[in-house]
Amino acid sequence: MNNTAFAWITLGIGLTVSLVLLAFTAENSNMALHIPLLTILLMSEFCFIVNTAAAVSCARNLISQGFDKIQLFLLLGNLLLAVYLLFSGMKVWQGMSSQ
Repeated sequence: MNNTAFAWITLGIGLTVSLVLLAFTAENSNMALHIPLLTILLMSEFCFIVNTAAAVSCARNLISQGFDKIQLFLLLGNLLLAVYLLFSGMKVWQGMSSQ
C-alpha cells in the first residue's frame, strides 16, 4: 500500500469515527443510545494515532517529492482530525476523572 492510499483510508476512518463520536456523545435529552466512556476513549486514541501517522507520512512525501495539492489536502485533513481526536480524548479523560 502506498502512502497516498494509507492517507486516504485513515482520513475516511477518522471522519467516520469523528461522526460516530459526535452523534453518540452529544449531550441531549435522549440518552437511549450511548457508547461507554472507555470505548469512546479507545476510538479517539486509535484514530488519533493512525491520523497522526498518516499526517507524518504526508509531510515526508511533501518534503521529498515537492509540493502536491493532494498531499497537502491529505496532510491538513489528517492533521486536523488528529487534533480534534486528541482534544476529544482529553475531554473524555476529564469527564472520567470528575465522576
